[in-house]
Amino acid sequence: MTGVDRFSTLASGFASAASDWLDHGNIDRRRAVEETLKSDNSFTPEALDLAIDTLLARIDERSLGDWIGQRFARTPMTVGVLNAGNVPFVGLQDLLAVTLTGHHYAGVMSSKSPSLLPAFTASVRQRVPELPVHFSGFGSTLAKADALLATGADSTVSHVSAAARRAGIEASRQLLRGTRTSLAVLDGSETSEDLAGLASDALLHEGRGCLNVSIVLAKTGTDRGPIIRAFEEFRKKFPPHPLTMAGLALEERFLRATRQEFHSSEGFLILVGERSPRRPCVVVWSEIAHVREAELWIAAKRQRLQVVVASDSIGLEVDDCPRVDFGTSQDPPIDWMPDGRDGVKWLASLA
Repeated sequence: MTGVDRFSTLASGFASAASDWLDHGNIDRRRAVEETLKSDNSFTPEALDLAIDTLLARIDERSLGDWIGQRFARTPMTVGVLNAGNVPFVGLQDLLAVTLTGHHYAGVMSSKSPSLLPAFTASVRQRVPELPVHFSGFGSTLAKADALLATGADSTVSHVSAAARRAGIEASRQLLRGTRTSLAVLDGSETSEDLAGLASDALLHEGRGCLNVSIVLAKTGTDRGPIIRAFEEFRKKFPPHPLTMAGLALEERFLRATRQEFHSSEGFLILVGERSPRRPCVVVWSEIAHVREAELWIAAKRQRLQVVVASDSIGLEVDDCPRVDFGTSQDPPIDWMPDGRDGVKWLASLA
């Protein structure tokens, strides 16, 4: 079977399964959601359904074809994939990229989200019995893998990289993604729609993941009142998880004890402080004199940033850090490149 034929078969299977899963009444989806909500995570029903709907709505044969193009592996390999578990369905893009470029996918699921990706894969396998996907533990996956793609905290990635080298997987066959965060830049001219989008950028999925806005750089004098109200409105639609509330209570006690300036509401906290990420759903607010100050800070911290949220009108110039519109940081396109690295290009070049 040629690369084009294999791609066509897989893309059709993924698109068909995705279409079925967009029905909230689909029995496989319902079971996977129920199992996921029982796992040790901070997922909420509202955010979980939104994540599934958003990701699967992008999967159709044309979109997959535009993304992959003719970038097929010359030497098919077994690619081990270590999935993060802090955001629902976060490993779907890697599953698609590995299989559609012609490799065998060997996945390791996080205990925080063990059910969604395998359940969706099972639905695809009903359509494509030869689907080159299996899931197992980390050790057995490393023993079989020719290459490794891993996402997680810096400490996890460091451990994984060392283990991969011991297993004989050289550095050129490792694509590793560590700790990242995202931020927003405001100049006070943002619309109510922009601020509603910012609330989603900061609080969706309980403030977890590399696309979560954890820092806001705001022009001196920007009123925080409309932002607080936008965050409160968001929380009416996406109530916080109990784990989030427990973490915020600890943070608030610490901030009160240390007499720091902050605002606390149901399900989020805005802290006026140093430009460094805190716990989930704590947004750090820091003032800037002008946009150029933000540009310099972003350039200095580029290696720790995933995206910058800002409106076109403020004229923010960031060379190699993606700028996205308000309300879109948690909704990347199917072909987005985490850490600015083209995973499909890397997979197609493995040899």
